[in-house]
Amino acid sequence: MESEINSLEHHGLNRCWDVGLPGYLRYVGLGVLRYNLHGSGRELLARQRAESARVCLAA
Repeated sequence: MESEINSLEHHGLNRCWDVGLPGYLRYVGLGVLRYNLHGSGRELLARQRAESARVCLAA
């Protein structure tokens, strides 16, 4: 859990500028969305690298 919090802080989500519960909930939702998009991007890059390696080995 600590590594996920650190990841969010490292990517600029270390301060909550929104005031009140609705702003806080929006802020948390955007942080979760950012984390999920980052993970999806890593997965897509890993698949792309694997495909490139497979093509290079086949040639």
